[in-house]
Amino acid sequence: MTTANPHSCETNNLVSTRAVLKGSLKGSTLTHPHHQTMHNPVYRTKPIRQLIKPSFKRAVKASLGVLLGLTLQLGATTTNAEAIDHLRMASGLGFNSFDPVFATPQTVDYLRPIYDTLVVRRGMDTFKPGLASSWEYNDDYTQLTLNLREGLQFTDGEPFNAAAVKANLERGQAASGSPWAGLYRTIDRIETPSDYEVVLHLRRPDPTVFEYFSTTPGMMVSPKAMENESELTFNPVGIGPWKFDGKNSARGDKYAYVANDEYWNPDEQPVNAITIYQMTDPATRVNALRSGQLDIAAITQTQGRALEGLGFTVMPTNMVFYLMGVWDSEGTIVPALGDPKVRKAIRLALNRDAILRALYDGRGRGEVNFYPEGVSGYSEELAKIESYNLRLARELMEEAGYKDGFDVDVVVQTNNARIAEALSGELAKIGVRLDIAVMPDVGSFHAAVHQKKSPLGIFAHQAALPAGLYNALMSENGRYNPFGNTHQDLDALMDEAAQSSEDEAKALYAKVFNEIAGERALYFPIVQAEILAAMRSDIEAGAPTYTDAGLPNPRYLSVIND
Repeated sequence: MTTANPHSCETNNLVSTRAVLKGSLKGSTLTHPHHQTMHNPVYRTKPIRQLIKPSFKRAVKASLGVLLGLTLQLGATTTNAEAIDHLRMASGLGFNSFDPVFATPQTVDYLRPIYDTLVVRRGMDTFKPGLASSWEYNDDYTQLTLNLREGLQFTDGEPFNAAAVKANLERGQAASGSPWAGLYRTIDRIETPSDYEVVLHLRRPDPTVFEYFSTTPGMMVSPKAMENESELTFNPVGIGPWKFDGKNSARGDKYAYVANDEYWNPDEQPVNAITIYQMTDPATRVNALRSGQLDIAAITQTQGRALEGLGFTVMPTNMVFYLMGVWDSEGTIVPALGDPKVRKAIRLALNRDAILRALYDGRGRGEVNFYPEGVSGYSEELAKIESYNLRLARELMEEAGYKDGFDVDVVVQTNNARIAEALSGELAKIGVRLDIAVMPDVGSFHAAVHQKKSPLGIFAHQAALPAGLYNALMSENGRYNPFGNTHQDLDALMDEAAQSSEDEAKALYAKVFNEIAGERALYFPIVQAEILAAMRSDIEAGAPTYTDAGLPNPRYLSVIND
């Protein structure tokens, strides 16, 4: 058996957060004590241009109009094509900024080609080295040391080193309005003992740091580029397989990327060029995929079955938690929301199974539990409570003095409008009348939310480990806690879980999430649905990394030989 420092991660090991918290090494893979691995993916990183044999096939013409319930154009469907040199993908999400400090979680697919991250996520709870070649905690988990890869440079020629990492993180700490404020506030101060060593002093033990560093906050920007922050929005400078191609990009329409010839890891550079099209209409994306104008497209769950029938590969790229949050749980704007009976009535009025079938073709879970059985965060107590009981919901509303119901404003993103309308119909049955405002992009959504224009929240959050999800929802500065509500007793339980054994942590997480969704009814799952992408049948994208928003990470693509 191979052994390792119990508080460290060494280069080239696939590691889970157990390596950085409790560190039990078995072979070359580490398993987190608080989270059971949900996938054991096999990754193919050999470049597409080395794997593919040129081939071109056209499938039978067919109409998807009836199958998908959408108005689609008739025409040839291309499922195999010639060798990919230019990868064309389409996202269903709007885009606001290439600046990692201000980019929202939903836009990560647009940033992924340009930026490497400090840590790489390769499964629900499995992490590996990225720009940080190894890391180590101190004994009480309040000090984290990152050892950086040497000899790398940003695309503008600036060196990547400890000073660059320090500058990036301190810039995030000083920023106002960052969706990642919770992470930045976790860091008390930053030291750089050497050119390739960064020491983070944390305000408290926090196992979510590595989860954050595998996504947008772990993307490093050239310090020289930071001198003109306004340019970072649409003129990004990072370390990644591709560089932004502004000349062939059009804001709100398409974003182009060309290969970075100086990239340090060419095995994760399978194509020379990428274009990501911003197509918010699902039917438009499917039409473009079928006609051969796209190689990969984000699709809705209800489109998956028909596209599989036409020969396309459909795969999950992530799991999304559709959640309802009673953001005004103190009743400062809507007094009714301050009553636990009202909040429980809202939870009981949601027919989750019907919503999952109608909107997501049954691809996912419709439960009150945040996590499936066997995964850390699962609560046996939540499993026992009723998830849907309209009669009881009405009784609770009457007991609370709201038999005739009340009105509440709700702000949602465009891509969550469908589920918001479904929930509006469900809640109308108990007299809770939603006035829904649909925001055109993620930036305006978060701005409205943090201006407290949405006492009740309907939103999506990607699959996250318990500590990361808790920070987003419940910490005072969490991005989905716009009213700044505090829960010191639950904070203390989460801190205790961070330093506990596997069994102890599972019990603590179960207790916390039972309080959140059950006893206090502050946040509760609506459904957890698979995020899907459809692609040419000759493309393989590997297993979900749980860091993508709708499109598979282009670094891991390969093409199947005929």
